[in-house]
Amino acid sequence: MMNIRKYSMLVALMMIVTCGQSAASRFAGNEKTDDNSLSSDILGYGKGARGKEFYGLRMGGNGGTLVPVFSKDSSYVAIITCDTTKKGKTGDVGLLSVYSAKDRKKAAWVKKINPKTTSFSINGPYMVSVMQLEVGKEKAIRNYVEFRKLETGEVASFLQITPVYVNDSLDIVLGVGNDAFPDLFAYRISDGSFLWKSDKWGSQAQRCYTQLYDEKTLFAVADNLYKINLETGKVYKKKVRAYDGALDLAPFFMGGLVGSLLSAALFGPPHYYYLYLYYPMGKPLGYLGSNICVENGNVYMADCSNVYCLDMMLNEMWRTRLDAMGGNIVLKADSLKLSVFSNGYVTDDDDKKVNLGKTFYMELYSRSGRRIMGQSFSKGKNAVRDTLANGGTLKTLLFRNSIVWPTENMRDVRTVEYPKKTYGKFRNFIKGQAYLGVEKRSRFECLDKGKGCIVVNDKDSAFVIKDDGKVVRSYNASNVYTKYLELDNLSFMKNSNGRTRFFITDKDIELKVDLDDDVIDVYRFADGVIVARKSGFVFIDGDKLKEFGK
Repeated sequence: MMNIRKYSMLVALMMIVTCGQSAASRFAGNEKTDDNSLSSDILGYGKGARGKEFYGLRMGGNGGTLVPVFSKDSSYVAIITCDTTKKGKTGDVGLLSVYSAKDRKKAAWVKKINPKTTSFSINGPYMVSVMQLEVGKEKAIRNYVEFRKLETGEVASFLQITPVYVNDSLDIVLGVGNDAFPDLFAYRISDGSFLWKSDKWGSQAQRCYTQLYDEKTLFAVADNLYKINLETGKVYKKKVRAYDGALDLAPFFMGGLVGSLLSAALFGPPHYYYLYLYYPMGKPLGYLGSNICVENGNVYMADCSNVYCLDMMLNEMWRTRLDAMGGNIVLKADSLKLSVFSNGYVTDDDDKKVNLGKTFYMELYSRSGRRIMGQSFSKGKNAVRDTLANGGTLKTLLFRNSIVWPTENMRDVRTVEYPKKTYGKFRNFIKGQAYLGVEKRSRFECLDKGKGCIVVNDKDSAFVIKDDGKVVRSYNASNVYTKYLELDNLSFMKNSNGRTRFFITDKDIELKVDLDDDVIDVYRFADGVIVARKSGFVFIDGDKLKEFGK
């Protein structure tokens, strides 16, 4: 499960029409924040090594677990819970409970929500909700965004939009509306006042990538590349192929943050793009563009076919065709060269990876686009599944049934193919120090992989593979653990198969607490942790955690 704390910024689409304004005012007028006296009660969450049961504070009422949403500084957390059907599916009635790190015993404020039609994020001092509402006698579906003050739950603005970009520091939200070819609008977050609009957008893409260049300039990639002046609303547009052409015009709204598996080892932290929930008749592949680099006074980006160099007005300086159809491309530019790395996959509307083309690396002269070198890492349509790195250097690439060791300069590669019947399809690397659980001794032993790596397959087996390609040992992945989260002298240990299991150990890797089987994730919050269970959320106080390590 992805840690939602990884920057809950928003991105999506916007517009205001008369019926939308009336719907918004009716909603705001009739909406009442629920009683904010929702107190945390006591809930058991696991047993110590001697069988003693431990307890924590329940958060978010009695509903089942959906997701926590953290503010960037972790001073607030929004707990989203809901009732489920008899078959375990998400119901129509849920609860949004906002807690301050200063007081975990009682929610700052609470609001009833429909988790099926609403998504949430925290942006600076605002709780941001993107929702789908029925308007008028014909019950036409419209998308809205609501900004609430995080401290009090008071509504600051309520607009008929799906946001594309939100910046609380600049007090601005950009978005587009519900039309097939919508305009781009800008509003102030604090009071919802209109700033400007542009008819240059007209995008049908369900995904959007944004990058702020300075306080006035925003770059955005939806179906095309856009440069937006946030003060004046002036929009420059460059036609590129940054989305799959099978998109339809069905309704959609903002869903949540999706992180792409880009090579942070080579190019720094990954860029993020955002997924819009929608109801397609087709199955689009989604965002096909790259990150955006600004260097030498030029703008560099790639779509699925070409790398572009543009001036600051988005006039084309040069373009170079990619070695293969690109997917999840990462660019890094300096004064001399442009590095291009393609992971070879995109994501579909179910957030699943779809192989698109070969995984490859290219280097181009940044001023001319002339090719320096190119190197393919995979045969056919076999995309990267996972990566390992040493510092800032990519060490190893994992494919379905092979491992690739590229040299530091990326010009040579060594590939070892593995028989599917023997080793299954590879799923991921185990990153960091691995530990082997020893049940009889209630402790975990360090697993030495030497100069090799540990690979998990689709049959829940873990293999230690040396750099020469030899498999030296295999284990049950459910018994191989890594440190998932550390707090003072304690570590939360997580196993490596799909059926995740958590334990708490001390600095000597001795078992202290066996968390319940229904624990699905653990998050750091305030001086303690939030444990997400299928049955709800539990806060464990930091002082109580310290007692385990004694």
